[in-house]
Amino acid sequence: MPKKIEFKKGKLRDVGTIADVGKIAIVAIAFIVLFVIYILLFAGKIETNRYATTTTKFYNENSATDFQIEQILVYNSAYAIDHSENGGLTDISISQFSDIAIYINNTKNSSELSEKNTVNKLYIDNIAVTIAQENPQIRFGYKNSKLFGKYNSILDAEDSRIDFNIAHSNEEAAQIASQRIENNDDESNLSNVPTFYTDCSNPITLSLVNDNIMEHLNLKNKYVAFSGAILDTAKINLNTIKPKVSFDIHLFNNYNEEYVRSVYLDIEFENKKSSIKDGYLIQYNNYENGSLSFLKK
Repeated sequence: MPKKIEFKKGKLRDVGTIADVGKIAIVAIAFIVLFVIYILLFAGKIETNRYATTTTKFYNENSATDFQIEQILVYNSAYAIDHSENGGLTDISISQFSDIAIYINNTKNSSELSEKNTVNKLYIDNIAVTIAQENPQIRFGYKNSKLFGKYNSILDAEDSRIDFNIAHSNEEAAQIASQRIENNDDESNLSNVPTFYTDCSNPITLSLVNDNIMEHLNLKNKYVAFSGAILDTAKINLNTIKPKVSFDIHLFNNYNEEYVRSVYLDIEFENKKSSIKDGYLIQYNNYENGSLSFLKK
């Protein structure tokens, strides 16, 4: 008699339910993938739009800026001091100086003065001077415009910063002009207090002085010109003493809006027509096309 086979009772699997679960899982995964792709694309679009908006705003603000550097004039020369007794030219020291005048145009957008295009605060910082000369004695600071083009001792910028006093009237200008900062090396009686007029009618005047390029030089029985020509007499290599200067100008209008302009100057001692060794060299840098406009912060 054949053996009877008994089947054990148990739960049957619902094949239809498993298939549905699989379909749901596939759809869910597909949805997640599509969602991630959508987020990435949409987020990228948001960043692109945000960048475009920021760029457009920056351009609109700065293309209409009320302040721009129109011209920078640099006067380059040198000076000699005779330390010998009775002016015998047996102990000469030579210094080179470059006076800088920066003219700011604040009437590009409007010829009328307003709180928007007049200055309430001005300072210069991030001053840097590079030169090939070993151990140069460099000073960089404000110079009274009445001494422009003349050798004169200046005060070195403290902590690489120059703060200007703003004159809002002729009375204030006269009051500032009566003040002086102690400087025993300065023989002039003119004010050495950094000054700028609110209407930008005067240039920013600065000076770079390279003291004692050569010392204890004996030039007895030689013709000595107390100008840039002394550099030729002393056979000084101009490439060794030619400086590069950079700094930032910060100005605030009377709405307290800040504008900044970085300035980079490659000082020239020679060109095709003349040389500092002829006595002096004037370097003109014109920016009437607005290439040196101040940027609004």
